[in-house]
Amino acid sequence: MKTCLIIFAKEPEAGRVKTRLTGYIDNDKIVDLYKGFIKKTIDMANKIESDRKILAYDYFGEPEFLNSVKDEFSFFEQDGSDLGEKMHNAFLYAERSGSDATVIIGTDSPDLPFEYINDAFLRLSEKDVVIGPAIDGGYYLIGVRKPDPDIFKDVEWSSNKVLGRTLKNIKNAGKVVSLLDEWYDIDTPEDLERYLEGTGMSD
Repeated sequence: MKTCLIIFAKEPEAGRVKTRLTGYIDNDKIVDLYKGFIKKTIDMANKIESDRKILAYDYFGEPEFLNSVKDEFSFFEQDGSDLGEKMHNAFLYAERSGSDATVIIGTDSPDLPFEYINDAFLRLSEKDVVIGPAIDGGYYLIGVRKPDPDIFKDVEWSSNKVLGRTLKNIKNAGKVVSLLDEWYDIDTPEDLERYLEGTGMSD
């Protein structure tokens, strides 16, 4: 089974990343924080044994920072009108490149244990879809063997209904899903405090 790991990331630009932290910390610190998330995510992903690794990027202008840290990852420009369409197109790109099982993660869970991703690939040897549920009602990871746009049909992105709607879509499509252990994204000040406490940086 040929595997592919895709990281979804934005070029760090003020006002375009971690917008729910605006007002809690200043914009320059938000950008620096997000740069750190990207680096940590790539460092974590480098521990994963995968046949191919892709950085799916979103940007205005040139993705200079992402290009400087992408390491052995190949570039793929995100394409779609919403997150679901963008992920589906990334899954299609991986499949057309020869992948039998593809996992997508973001950069909002920089302390995610790499074992979770290894587990996701292992489960995809038997299941159609694997999802890592986030505590906010979304998910930090999704993996598929065969891309299907119906998985993302009518999903209300950036809401606490994302996971529930996606699971309903998977069931309606007749696919078998496996759920990983729950983890958290860093979107809000509360999420950030939790992360900083875990790293010992809260002081």
